[in-house]
Amino acid sequence: MSVYTHNTQSSTLSLNASASLTSPYAYTPLNEKNPLETIQAVAQKRIQTLGYIRSFWERRGGNWLNTYHIISSELDDATSQVPPGRTLGYFVLGMACGCVLDFPYQSQGSTGQGAKEMARAWMGVVREWETLTGGLNEESSTPGGEQDTKAKMKSFFRKGSTASLTSPTTTMAAEAGKAGEGKGGVGGVQVPAFGAEHGVVVVALLDVLVEMYTAFLSLVPSDPSTSSTQQGRPPSSAGISRESSFASASSSSASTLTAGAASAMTRAEQTLLLDMFVKIDGKIKRGVVGREVKELEGIARRGLGREIRGALAGLGGL
Repeated sequence: MSVYTHNTQSSTLSLNASASLTSPYAYTPLNEKNPLETIQAVAQKRIQTLGYIRSFWERRGGNWLNTYHIISSELDDATSQVPPGRTLGYFVLGMACGCVLDFPYQSQGSTGQGAKEMARAWMGVVREWETLTGGLNEESSTPGGEQDTKAKMKSFFRKGSTASLTSPTTTMAAEAGKAGEGKGGVGGVQVPAFGAEHGVVVVALLDVLVEMYTAFLSLVPSDPSTSSTQQGRPPSSAGISRESSFASASSSSASTLTAGAASAMTRAEQTLLLDMFVKIDGKIKRGVVGREVKELEGIARRGLGREIRGALAGLGGL
């Protein structure tokens, strides 16, 4: 667990990290001449952002967002207003990503095939999740809305439940989930009938997303021209524990490919892989990162407002 102390160095790090949160939809400029390098840059940036968001939840002392220190009680107050459907949606996304991590992608060869297969499976999962959780907040605020959401979530892993899971890999995920029902695997019975604590689910989801990005990077061949600076498995975000309820059940066994594998991928294949990854990352940003950043910014804005009003009251209303 990372420990942030409020000294000059840590404040600078926090401010730099929070600066990237203020624009959650801003991409690192795409390097069209080097798609693989772009994938690495975007994924590593996303890992850092996920780790920074997680730091607010993992420490009871809170963390800094720009110039405001968010404490745990403020998080608790804010999350008490979160629709239960959002928590359930996060839970199911984490479980689904765990299924994707379980596939032995290292057996797909040394031409980037493992990265392609994982990207297809990941795309199928996030696309299906985005479809099933559309209008999540509105559903959960209406009578019976949460039950309807749970019913849809229970069919998430079942074969043939929707038409969007069309790739062979995502069909394997659906079949694996169905086979796991009643056996402790991922299936409809895994959707909890009780209200899960939002903070716990958020931390677990962030853990497994870091695992997803890290495992995907380990499958992406390094470009020969940059292999001297991009070698081996990329580091996870500082402070990310891999013992969460999702991550511990979804450890990746993917092996790192050699730099020479990139030469086996054509430029068209590299560009296609980048395109899939950008779409996946965009859905993650909209559905998870953007929402959590908005919550944190709202907490900080309200807290700063209270401080300003208190200061004005102390000055006699000036």
